[in-house]
Amino acid sequence: MSWPKLQPLRTASLAAALVCALGSSASAQEDAGTDAAPDAAAPSSESQQLLTPLPAVPSQDLPPPTPESLEAVKDLLGRVVSEDPVIRERAVRELVEADLKWVPALAHTLGQLAESTKGEELKRKLLDIRDNARSAEREKMKAAGKRGKVVTPDYMDMLAEHPEPKNAEWKAVTQVIAISRMLREIGTTPAVRTLIQVYVRFGEFLRVDTQLQLEKLGDKALPALIETRRHQAPRIAHWADRQLDALGKAIPSEAVQTPDPDVLADVLRAYGYTRDPDAARVVISFANSERPQVREASRQSVALMKEIANWPLRDTYANIVGKKPPADWGWDRTARELFGEFDRLRLAQVYKLFDTGKAAQKAGKLVEAKEAFDKVLARSPLFDRRAEMIDTYVDFAEQKLDEDPAAAEAALRRARRLSTDEKVDNRVQSLLWYLEGQDLVARGVADQVPFRRALELNPENKRAKTALEEIQRGEQKQKKQGEHYLAAGAIGIVALLAIAVIALRRGSPEPRLPEKPELKPVSDDEASSAEGADEAAAPASNEAPVSEAQASASGGEEAPATTASDSVVPEAQATQTSTAPEASAQATSEAQVPASDSSEAPSPPTPVAAPEASPAVATLHFPTVTEEPPADEPETAGEATLSAEEPETSAEDTAAPEPAAPVLPPLPGLEGGSLKLPPIDED
Repeated sequence: MSWPKLQPLRTASLAAALVCALGSSASAQEDAGTDAAPDAAAPSSESQQLLTPLPAVPSQDLPPPTPESLEAVKDLLGRVVSEDPVIRERAVRELVEADLKWVPALAHTLGQLAESTKGEELKRKLLDIRDNARSAEREKMKAAGKRGKVVTPDYMDMLAEHPEPKNAEWKAVTQVIAISRMLREIGTTPAVRTLIQVYVRFGEFLRVDTQLQLEKLGDKALPALIETRRHQAPRIAHWADRQLDALGKAIPSEAVQTPDPDVLADVLRAYGYTRDPDAARVVISFANSERPQVREASRQSVALMKEIANWPLRDTYANIVGKKPPADWGWDRTARELFGEFDRLRLAQVYKLFDTGKAAQKAGKLVEAKEAFDKVLARSPLFDRRAEMIDTYVDFAEQKLDEDPAAAEAALRRARRLSTDEKVDNRVQSLLWYLEGQDLVARGVADQVPFRRALELNPENKRAKTALEEIQRGEQKQKKQGEHYLAAGAIGIVALLAIAVIALRRGSPEPRLPEKPELKPVSDDEASSAEGADEAAAPASNEAPVSEAQASASGGEEAPATTASDSVVPEAQATQTSTAPEASAQATSEAQVPASDSSEAPSPPTPVAAPEASPAVATLHFPTVTEEPPADEPETAGEATLSAEEPETSAEDTAAPEPAAPVLPPLPGLEGGSLKLPPIDED
C-alpha cells in the first residue's frame, strides 16, 4: 500500500483517539465534580469555608544602619583601642552591653574594616601577639611547676594585655575581635550571620576564634549555620557542615530538637531559605503547632520551598483528610487547603465559640456575645476573623458606661487592640476619654479637657457633650458615697458596743473574801470574870448517860453529854466569851497541868476563828491530846469540864429538837472544854 493511501487512514485514527481521550477526561472531570460536591457542602459553618492565606516570607537582608547606632559603635570601638589603659579597660567591659539595634551598624563597620585592611598583615600581627601570650603562659606554668599543653588565652584578653595603640594593624584586628564579641553577646540569627562573616571576610587566621564563639552560642548558632551550608564558596559550605556535625545537628530531625521556640522558628525558616527537600516533611509537621511563632515559621518555610514541598504536602493532605487532593491543585492550593484543615481541627472549639458569639450578637445579647468572644481570643489571640468582634465590644461598652465603668473600659481597650480602622479607633478612643473625665469628676476634679478631647475624636459622643455642659454650668456629679457611709456607720456601732461592754465590766463589784475576826488578848481579870458569867448563865441539869461509843472515842475517859440546848448560847454570853479566849485557855491549862511535867506537856495550838459565813456560833476546835496524869498525884478539881450541864427539856424542845452541837475533843488541862465566838454577820 502506498504512502498517499495510508495518509487518510492515519489521520482518521488520530482523530478517533483524540475524541476518545477528550471523552474520558470529561467523564473524569464529571466524576470528580460529583465527588467534590458533597465535600464542598461539608463545612457546617460559614466561618470554616475560608482558606487560610499563606504567610508573607521575611527577608534575610539587614536594614540600613541608623546614624545613632553607627555613632555609638564608632565611639565604643575607638575607646577599645585608646592609648589610655583605663579607658581601654572600661571599653572592653562595655562590649557585653551591646544593643540589639547595633547589628546593622556592626555589619557595616565590619565590611569597612575588611575593605580597608589587608588580611595577611592582620594575620601576622595577631600571630605575633599570640606567640608572646603563649610564651608568657608557658613561663607561668614553669614557675608554678606545672606541665602540659599551653592553653591560648581569649583573643580579646590577649590583645588587651599586649596593647600597641600606635600600630594600625593592632587597632584593626582588635576592633574586628571586639565586633565578634558584641555579635556573640547579641546572639540573634542576624547577629550570628554577621559573626560568620568574620571568618568569611578575613580568612583562616580567625576561623578558630569564630568556631569558639559559635560553640558558646550553642543552639542559637544553628539557623545561621544551616543557611551557610548553601554558601557560594564550597570551603565555607563544608565548614558549616562540619560545625553542625560537631554540634550533633547535621540532619533536620536533630536540628529541630531544641527547647527554645524562637530558635526552632529560625531553624524552620533556615530550611526554607536553603530549600532543602530532605527537611520538607519535618517542616510541614510543625504547620499545626500550638506555638504561634513555630506554626507561622513552618508555613513561611513551605512558602519558601514552593514546588519542592509539593509532594510532601500532598501526602500530608491525604493522611489528614483521608483522600488525595485533586491532580490539578498546585503546591500553593494544596498548602492552603492543608493549613485550613489544620486550623479547623485545632480551632474547632474556637470556631464553635465564634459562631455562638455571632448568634448572640444578632439576637442583641451583648453580654453572652462578649463572653464567647473573650474565650475565642483567649484560645487564639490571632484569630483570623477577630475584626468582626469589634462592634460587639464597642456596643457592650456603651451599654455598661454608667453601670460598670471598669468592664466598659476593659471592653473598649480590647476593641482598640483589634481595630484596624481609623474611624472605629476614634470612636473607641472618644469613649475612653469620656470614662477618664467621669473618673475625675467622681473624685471631685471638674476637668473639661477629657471631654473636649472626646468630642474632638467623635463629635457624636452625646455623653461627653452632656458632661461638658454640666461642668460649664457648675453642676458636678459627685460619686455616691452610700457604701462608704454604711461602712462608717457599722464601724461606729461596733465601737459604741465595745465601749458599753467595757463600762459594764468596770461597774460590777469585784468579789471579796470574808475577813477573819481579830482575836484580841485580854487580861487575867477579864478572863476570870468571863468564866464566872459563863457558869452563872448555864442552868443546872442532869448529866446524860454516856454511850460506849463516845467513851471509846474519848480514849476511855468519861465525857459529858450535851443536848440541843447546849448549842444555843445567848448573844451576850457569846460576846463575853469571845473577849478573852486566849486568856481563859491559858489559865485553865496552867491549873490542870502539874508543875513537874510542864516541860514535857505539849503546848496547845493557837485557836483559829472560823470565817465569817453564817450567824451560827463559831467554835474553835482543838486537836485531841491524850495524856495520863501522874499516878502519885490525885486528880484536882480543875479537871472538871467547862461545858454546862444539860438543862431540863421542855415540851417546846421535844416538839422541835435542834441538832446537837459537835463534841469537842479534850485538851490537856481542859478536857471537854469549848470556846465559843460571837455570831458572824453574813454581810
